[in-house]
Amino acid sequence: MSQFHTNDSPQYAEASGLQAIGSQRIFNRSISLFNLHNGTPQASNGR
Repeated sequence: MSQFHTNDSPQYAEASGLQAIGSQRIFNRSISLFNLHNGTPQASNGR
């Protein structure tokens, strides 16, 4: 229980949370751009 109350824990949780949100946004953006350029989702199979 005490290991969750260290000084590094809140900062690590916040950093990992922001990183997860950022990577998720980049992932969603790349997926949407990919779909826009290819027109159809099936175009990815030909790649």
